[in-house]
Amino acid sequence: MTESDLTLLHQHGFSADVLTILTHLGYHLIHHNMVTEVIEVATPAGAPCSHGFELHRNDSPQHLRETIFSAGIFHHQKQTRDAFQSLLTAAGLSHR
Repeated sequence: MTESDLTLLHQHGFSADVLTILTHLGYHLIHHNMVTEVIEVATPAGAPCSHGFELHRNDSPQHLRETIFSAGIFHHQKQTRDAFQSLLTAAGLSHR
C-alpha cells in the first residue's frame, strides 16, 4: 500500500494492526467506500496466489487473518478446478 493509502485508511478508522498486516503481506488498495466503510484489497497481479477480498473498518486482525486464509483457499480451489477442466478439454472430454 502506498503511504497515502495508509494515511487515508488510518484517518477513516482502520486499525493500525490491520493496516500493518495488509502492508506486510503486500496487499494493494483497490477501492475504498467511505459510506459503507469497506475497502477492497488485492495481491499484486502475477503474485503466486493472486486474490482479493473486502474488509470492513471494524474487522479485527483475527478476522483479517481468517479472510486471507479463506481467499487463498478459494483461489487454490479455482486453480485446481481450472487445471482439471483444461486436462479434460485436452483429452476431448467435457465436464458438465
